[in-house]
Amino acid sequence: MIAAVFAAALLLQAPVPAKGSPEQRALFDAAVQRQHDFEDSLFAEQGFEPLSRVAAEGRVVRRTLLSDPYMILPVPGVEIEKKPDGQLILRVIGRGVATHEAKLDASQWERLAKLEAGTFPERTYVPWEPVPPGAATPPPPPPPICHGWIVRFGAAESGRRRNGSWSVCGGAEADLEFAYAAEVARLAVATAPACSFEPKNPFWSFSTCFSPKPGPAAPAPR
Repeated sequence: MIAAVFAAALLLQAPVPAKGSPEQRALFDAAVQRQHDFEDSLFAEQGFEPLSRVAAEGRVVRRTLLSDPYMILPVPGVEIEKKPDGQLILRVIGRGVATHEAKLDASQWERLAKLEAGTFPERTYVPWEPVPPGAATPPPPPPPICHGWIVRFGAAESGRRRNGSWSVCGGAEADLEFAYAAEVARLAVATAPACSFEPKNPFWSFSTCFSPKPGPAAPAPR
């Protein structure tokens, strides 16, 4: 406890990096790296390979991961990989489900590429005015109460990884991110003959098709 207080005191006494300085840029780059790692960890929890490894191997991959409005359902995610020969492989990956794999028509890659704008934003460093330690700053407004689908995005290509996210809360169905995620859901459901896709409820359609189903209840003890 004492060590933690001492460390916090040292942090408050540390000089604040000047606007545009290499130290401030280093803080920005570290924050971006932490965000990449956080997004990557959410996919890893569902059984995906770490995106950093996929990128290092030179593979070309796109991923989406859905969270239901109340974050209760174990909804799996989707990975689409473009092989060196142009072949597309779609995989549905998640906890408690057998990995579903299917081939896609190669033309689907170009279709998805047209919807990618904004889905994987480049986080650009813009120098900011530093806030001195202990300076009075107004607290942020409380977040609105909202329950809606959340989509996480991941991409690996040319040795780089990129991430993004979209939510019904604060988003709109007119957004390209929604269109991209809905198209990935449609492609996945289309590979499962026993499932049907509902364009007005793309994420529920996907969840109904691929989320693990509860098994029979265990008999009550006598």
